[in-house]
Amino acid sequence: MFNKFICALFALLASLSVHASVLTFTDRGAFQAAVAGYTVDNLNSLVDGPRSVTDRGAYSINMSSFGCSSGAGQCGDNSPQGFTYPAYLWTYNSGTFTFLDPINAFGIDFGFNGSATPSVTLNGEQYSRANGGFFGILDTAATFTTVSYASLGSGSLLDNVTYGATNQQAVPEPASLALLMIGLSGIGAMRRRPR
Repeated sequence: MFNKFICALFALLASLSVHASVLTFTDRGAFQAAVAGYTVDNLNSLVDGPRSVTDRGAYSINMSSFGCSSGAGQCGDNSPQGFTYPAYLWTYNSGTFTFLDPINAFGIDFGFNGSATPSVTLNGEQYSRANGGFFGILDTAATFTTVSYASLGSGSLLDNVTYGATNQQAVPEPASLALLMIGLSGIGAMRRRPR
């Protein structure tokens, strides 16, 4: 009877789909503590002007945007949102960040030029905060080379693009953990069985 129960439970757990574990961060310090060998691109080498692709060497930003680097006269005073010069990007719509090498951690500082509460979405994960802030994602189960980006309206601002690889161990998926526990229970039951 016990063996039939274990086999049925194993079949049920094996049929469950396993999903990647994506962690979100709204604090830059906590994000950077969770990531090893991260890189912060402060965008300081940007020049003023519109663009559809911004090549940053290790990655490219593929979206309609404007480089803000010459002061408040060019892009307005966005210091209440934490955006100061020498440079940041003013975005007009959604787009992607495309990396040459796989990463599993990505974050940005974001804001909005206006009175609306800024909202940003990275790979389907969304965060909103008055006056903007930091938002990052970390996938503990997989790597990726693209990050989808969506923002609230055409006054969205971004800076300090941060990316890297996690130094955390992958979090066990619930189905895998359950299978391990069943296996250990089975071994314990076999040892207790009278001979």
